[in-house]
Amino acid sequence: MNVVDLRSPKARSRALCGGKGAELAALIRDGMPVPEGFVVTTDAFSSFLAEQGLTPARSALLSVESERCADLAERLRHGIMEADFPSSLEKEVSQRLADLDERRRSTTLWAVRSSAIAEDTDSASFAGQYDTTLGVTRAGVPDAIRHSWSSAFSERAIRYRRERGATEDRMAVVVQLLLLPDTAGVCFTVDPMSGEDRIVINANYGLGESVVGGYATPDTYHVDPRTFVPTSQVAGRKKTQIVAGPSGVETTEVPADKQEALCLSPTQVAEVAKLAAAVGRRHGEPVDIEWAQENGDLFLLQARPVTASPATPVGPPQGWAPANNSTIGA
Repeated sequence: MNVVDLRSPKARSRALCGGKGAELAALIRDGMPVPEGFVVTTDAFSSFLAEQGLTPARSALLSVESERCADLAERLRHGIMEADFPSSLEKEVSQRLADLDERRRSTTLWAVRSSAIAEDTDSASFAGQYDTTLGVTRAGVPDAIRHSWSSAFSERAIRYRRERGATEDRMAVVVQLLLLPDTAGVCFTVDPMSGEDRIVINANYGLGESVVGGYATPDTYHVDPRTFVPTSQVAGRKKTQIVAGPSGVETTEVPADKQEALCLSPTQVAEVAKLAAAVGRRHGEPVDIEWAQENGDLFLLQARPVTASPATPVGPPQGWAPANNSTIGA
């Protein structure tokens, strides 16, 4: 099976759809506001490597000493990027994109994200180890998928796996509608620095990659996990934002009057905090999420456990649900 819709029960298989894909599929099942998309599976990844004659190099990489590791990794990356994308897979991907684009009823850009089997586990998040491509046109999606595949064999990813004794390298790829958010960022259900029992939100204008990647100094909100009222809020110097344009993403300057103004209202802060708390309750442990607000709707882009935290997750108020469940992907 090469392509699976995120709404399919089959997408909840980590072995087939990787950590990120399986988690997003499970969140959709539970009614969370996740943008629509699909997964190019680990089966497609392994079949592609076999068809290109790269399986021996892949196997050798698991056992060779470090001096040969770089050569094998380069051979794998080069082989992936130079090979033609499989025509049958390209047709299937193209049809999925067309179906989603028609429902969106607009000229759509895409987010293409890695979803390795070993990614987003309790012991290792692999955050930043594999590649994501944002603002991808429909024609560019196959190349972006290959880019994510090749990142499985980057030197940093190989080093990260070896340091943790991980041998699993199978890679799926999640393809989703790219939102055009007014604000976005991350939220932790426990303070990631001190371990204190409080929700921490970081936010900026535009796409959340400016926060995740450290390209801007975001606003920081500390929120009471029981009342969802901010206990402190500090405006960051948000000089730049990452936004999506007609042909991709770009970094632009935030208007001067907004750079040091808080980008979230108290109501928006509470909604982000409640969403994170709902995910934390579902996990049964502290989590961090990536979120985005688009035209008043709140979306969940990613969720993973916060490792090595002593805090206990607190759920949202009884009966709470994301306000825009009915408009996922609209």
